[in-house]
Amino acid sequence: MDTVVGPIELPASFVLARVNRIRFPEALPLSQVRDQVVEQIRREKGKDLAVVKAYEAQPKAAAAKSVKTAAAAFGVPVAETGWVGAEGAPGVPAALVQDALLLPSGEVAPVKTLGDAQYLFQVTAKEDSRVPPLSEVRDKVVAEVAREKNAAAARAAMQRVLAASNTAAELEANAKKAGLSSSLTGWFAPLSEPVPEPLAGVGDIRRDLSALSAKSPVSRTVYQGQEGNLLAVAFSGEQLPSDAEWEKKKDGLLKGVVQQKQNVMLEAFLSDRIKSVKVEINPEALK
Repeated sequence: MDTVVGPIELPASFVLARVNRIRFPEALPLSQVRDQVVEQIRREKGKDLAVVKAYEAQPKAAAAKSVKTAAAAFGVPVAETGWVGAEGAPGVPAALVQDALLLPSGEVAPVKTLGDAQYLFQVTAKEDSRVPPLSEVRDKVVAEVAREKNAAAARAAMQRVLAASNTAAELEANAKKAGLSSSLTGWFAPLSEPVPEPLAGVGDIRRDLSALSAKSPVSRTVYQGQEGNLLAVAFSGEQLPSDAEWEKKKDGLLKGVVQQKQNVMLEAFLSDRIKSVKVEINPEALK
């Protein structure tokens, strides 16, 4: 194979690449992967056994009108949920809830397969939906309204602090005036190292963090962290690696960049080959 791939669009240029060889992953000796193979076989056998046992237990449970009785014969514990509505509940797959809502009380459902899991379940009781009187839910309504008002007020306060802050120092000072707490993280690489614990629940914040700099230090986004806490972030400083540290990590970094470029070229090559292939289907061979 000797062909030219491209042009490939990169952030600041276009590249033409010549591909003369594709190296496929080498097969590892069994001694190196034995434990992984054994574990994989064990998992696959376990999944197959779960399917068999679930379908063996279903008719027994239906005949006895009791999932608990059938499960006990197989030594499998039974978990019972509380009241579950159409909105679902933690730990109960939505597809399972939808099927359960269609069953009459006391009926055992057919086996439900979701991913690698097999579910055998029974509706123990049903309650028709209704709109409760205000007297029953007044406390919950009041608490929810108060929570939403507090959340809106906190977000507005955070946005005012951000609007008045152009540096990390100003953000800290303005947060203190508004009665908000602030803290300084330790050194970390935003793209390659774990983010500090306060930011762990924010989600994918790495791109925003890497865009901050001395010229643009304050992010104008209000983030929601763990347990609903609102957060604002600002660039406080940067620490460049020493010459010795750079020399130690340079080869690995350059190899990573080269590997990334090779992957891009290979994907472009394969995509181009797929587009250029002509396929003819013989209907008679499919009969």
